[in-house]
Amino acid sequence: MTDPGVMVAVFLGLVQGITEFLPISSSGHLAALQVLFPFMAYPGVTLELATHLGTAVAVVLYHRRLVLGIVGLLPADDPGLLGHTRLAWWKFGIIGSLPIAIVGLGAQDIVRAAFGDLLWIGIGLAFTGAVLMTSRLKPQPDGDLTARRAAVIGLAQAVAVFPGVSRSGMTITTAMLTNVRSKQAVTFSLLLSIPAILGALLLDGAQRFAQHRLATLLSIDLAFATLAAGLIGYYCIGLVHRVTRTGLWHRFAWYCWLAAILLIQVAH
Repeated sequence: MTDPGVMVAVFLGLVQGITEFLPISSSGHLAALQVLFPFMAYPGVTLELATHLGTAVAVVLYHRRLVLGIVGLLPADDPGLLGHTRLAWWKFGIIGSLPIAIVGLGAQDIVRAAFGDLLWIGIGLAFTGAVLMTSRLKPQPDGDLTARRAAVIGLAQAVAVFPGVSRSGMTITTAMLTNVRSKQAVTFSLLLSIPAILGALLLDGAQRFAQHRLATLLSIDLAFATLAAGLIGYYCIGLVHRVTRTGLWHRFAWYCWLAAILLIQVAH
């Protein structure tokens, strides 16, 4: 299979950048587009990983002060750490990342099969919509992130390995339901994406190296797709912060349900 070209790669990168942080499932959109329009299909999950790398870089740049604080390049009492110690952020990140690492490694074959099935993508989007609507149960969360809450959020993130299930939708909504204030909820959700993406990239890179196909990760198409995802993703991060702060998060459920109905109809 030959790659579809730069323009298609950039388009898919833009889709990834918009849908990664908004709670409408980037994996579901990319998978559905490539099933519905075969000329957009890239072999394996290479394009998805490349565009996820772009959005991970956007997270680092947007929250650079917090990231610098976590790695020890800012004072321990810097306000950019949002009231938590550097050690606490490391603890939250490790606890929150363990579930997706376990599920991701243990369910690789099932997840890959789901990516090519519009029915399962539609079901995933319908489930995401239901989860988003539950955020109305806690319209004004006012608590802080804790290790226990980080563990629950991490379990929610693990469910999002399946296409159609939004990672941001699961993690941010779960954080809000456990009474984590919106700024910390969004920030922690974004930080959790970094180890998840880097882990998937390392795993895919190791598999390609073993199969002597590492060069497939280095193409001009993927470079442009990564750049497009990062640029539009950076803007969408600010949008997510505003939407959660104003209590409009649940409204994305209607989009998820509409997309789910359409995909399930096409699947039949």
